[in-house]
Amino acid sequence: MKFRQGLMVCCLLCCVLKAQAQYSMGNTGQLNIPTADMQEAGTFMGGGNYLPDGMTPFNFNTGNYFVNMTFLSFVELSYRCTLLKTRRYDGKRGYFQQDRSMTARIRPLKEGKYRPSLVIGVDDPFKNTGTNYFATVYGALTKGFSIAQGDRLAVTAGYYIPLNDHSIKDGPFGGISYSPTFCREMTVMAEYDSEGFNVGAAARLWKHFSIHVFGEMQEADGSTIEAPKIENPEKENAATINIPTGGTEENTKIAAVVFEEAREANPATSTQPEASKASVNNVAIKTEPADAVAKEDIIIAIPNPSTDANLGYFDPENMEVESSEAPATRAAAKTVGFNNNNYIITIPQGEKIAGKYSPRVKFTKQAAASVADGYNEVNGKAEVIKIENRDYDALENIILTLKIKNGWDYTVSPAEALKAAGASDALATYINNYIETEEGGTNGSYEIEQKLTASVSGNHVLLYGSKRMVRVKTYTFKVVVGNQSKDVKVELKSYTGHQEEYSNNPVSQHSGGTTGGQG
Repeated sequence: MKFRQGLMVCCLLCCVLKAQAQYSMGNTGQLNIPTADMQEAGTFMGGGNYLPDGMTPFNFNTGNYFVNMTFLSFVELSYRCTLLKTRRYDGKRGYFQQDRSMTARIRPLKEGKYRPSLVIGVDDPFKNTGTNYFATVYGALTKGFSIAQGDRLAVTAGYYIPLNDHSIKDGPFGGISYSPTFCREMTVMAEYDSEGFNVGAAARLWKHFSIHVFGEMQEADGSTIEAPKIENPEKENAATINIPTGGTEENTKIAAVVFEEAREANPATSTQPEASKASVNNVAIKTEPADAVAKEDIIIAIPNPSTDANLGYFDPENMEVESSEAPATRAAAKTVGFNNNNYIITIPQGEKIAGKYSPRVKFTKQAAASVADGYNEVNGKAEVIKIENRDYDALENIILTLKIKNGWDYTVSPAEALKAAGASDALATYINNYIETEEGGTNGSYEIEQKLTASVSGNHVLLYGSKRMVRVKTYTFKVVVGNQSKDVKVELKSYTGHQEEYSNNPVSQHSGGTTGGQG
């Protein structure tokens, strides 16, 4: 056995409590399991928890806060929000979203002299857009005993029935708690929460304030190697390598890092759809010895940019694996998997472990023919400039100042295209980066100033205009939203140059204007 995770929770209690709180969820219970105990009618609880990586299905350190109310001695309701780390449209990563869930509990049977109390509860029953990781119905039995010198021992047994395939609560659970007579405000607990064993203690420091600490113990069942970004090892981990027990020869050393690859610009130019691809993240694995092979399948897991798979992920059916070690029998020939909100690459049993691995997103790009689209500015006006000379002498050294538009602008941005498909904008940064690499520059148009010198013959008129030439381009990505693959179409307008309109003809061919100068 090994001590794997720790959890510290501070719980602010607004009423004196008789029962213990299920600290991680804000319900009545032990550490991470519910019990059949109930608070006194009219009890209100509010609090917050620090939840390190491993205590939730989100693969990062987080926390939650909650409120809890026991309206009657047999009815309890609670509501909690868990902080989610996501990437914003500007690429910044932080706790910008929350996973919201609630719990309802009823106690049809109160504890008697010889019978246990019974509670039936439901966690996270309502679904909007999230994954409902905690969705379950459960039943719990609890019986308390008075032992030597009045110490209290309570035993709980129960069973979780998950409400969906994503629920992390499934199967039996149980636990014991012990409160000594000399310190009723302290409780020592041990439990099995259907996934592993937890041990810890809790104490009420003052009348309305409780604090606890506990840890999760699991058998050593392999190892996980974290891969940070190579350009910034201090960054949070961008991939993990999951090695099962016996997955490598004894004393094999494995290191991994995520790195950026150099790619050349290849803008869309064809009126027919062209295929392209780009990586989600590139993982380099190094081993000692260098030729170490996998004795069991080794899994490379690369997190989806969205913390909730239901909010969108790149369609694995439209992805492929590339590897620097690329014989046909290796992972390079296999498709990308998707599990637990991670893109999955498998290094098969018997294959060399070291190498560079990349799950690549396939997408198409298509360009329309270049067309004229409005005028560039000439001498401060986005129109055809007319200069008349009704004198007999020529006008010379006339300066024309052009501002020619270059670059490109989104007409349908990645965030807008994702929203239209029903997905969140969590993938927008990746899609934008892919397109900017293809186009060879960042999103945004700009102007280049040019100066021309012209002359107008006597009794002539000069007409000059500079039309913008643009090409509409479409980039199409396949994204899974709500278990359905959808096309996400991003459109942009690329400025491809300008088309001049020029004439210098006798005034008699034109009407209006001014005499003897510029108009």
